[in-house]
Amino acid sequence: MRVEHIIAINKYRKTLFLTHTSIRSIHKIKT
Repeated sequence: MRVEHIIAINKYRKTLFLTHTSIRSIHKIKT
């Protein structure tokens, strides 16, 4: 695996995690 590939995966996972947490926080506010 190339370093660029690993960085891309880390960025993707971080974005996915942030999106997931923001959706959860919005959900908490609604209920």
